[in-house]
Amino acid sequence: VYRLGDPAAGSQPRKLHCPVPRHDDIAASACDDGGVGCYAIVASGGRLWRCEEAAPTANATALPQQLTAAGTPLAAVAAEDNDGAAGWRREGRPAAPPPTQALRRWAAVDAGLSKVFAAPQRGGAILELSYSPSIGQLAPTSELPMPDGIVSEDIEWESLQVVGGKMLIAIIGTDSATTGLAWDLAKGTFAGRFG
Repeated sequence: VYRLGDPAAGSQPRKLHCPVPRHDDIAASACDDGGVGCYAIVASGGRLWRCEEAAPTANATALPQQLTAAGTPLAAVAAEDNDGAAGWRREGRPAAPPPTQALRRWAAVDAGLSKVFAAPQRGGAILELSYSPSIGQLAPTSELPMPDGIVSEDIEWESLQVVGGKMLIAIIGTDSATTGLAWDLAKGTFAGRFG
């Protein structure tokens, strides 16, 4: 993960320090107004990690205290417990969670992880996860509704991105086309498709 430079200002791209050598996706990222104090929250193996430049400056983007520990994950997807599915639900019924390594596409509304979304690389649906900072756990709250005509088992999730904290955009691929899908996060409804 790199902080982009500004050639006009004489700054070069710089690699952020990450506690994991590889990641599946970037869930959130930002820099303060001066372009320093950049961070990224990356997903790897069902866990979220914080990558950052050297020690944050006084005016750097502030993160909640629990999101600043280096070398340990910020959060991990809740595992199934002895009583069943640990809150995982599919179509109103308890369901087994997907293997954490299967969740490959990630997006978060903000750096505080108030809402987190994840999807497998192929098939399945987008899961909304809530973050419990006291135990560092991500637990499922719902599956986003799929639009008519899209069979989730036939798609590949190429990208998830939260735009303006209000819309979730997903780029999906099928054998015949690439399509963009959008969900209104305030209403929790499918908003449309494009492409």
